[in-house]
Amino acid sequence: MSDIPIVILTAINVEFDAVKAQLSDVQARTHRAGTRVEVGRIAIGNSGGHGCLAALAVTGVGNQPAAVLAERAIAEFRPKAILFTG
Repeated sequence: MSDIPIVILTAINVEFDAVKAQLSDVQARTHRAGTRVEVGRIAIGNSGGHGCLAALAVTGVGNQPAAVLAERAIAEFRPKAILFTG
């Protein structure tokens, strides 16, 4: 288990909701620029529900918003990996 998070970015709310349903111990955080991020634990492999820390956010549609949010997430969380769904 690692306390260095992975970041998961989604383009639309339905994807966000599907990923958020897989998180436990979810807490909302707001970036100083106003971006809302949900942070929780996501089970990976045989972790028994005690998986790694994951930060989840909706980028909206388009490359520029996704790039901006990815940059913010990297600066804020220093993740080991960033995943994009959509």
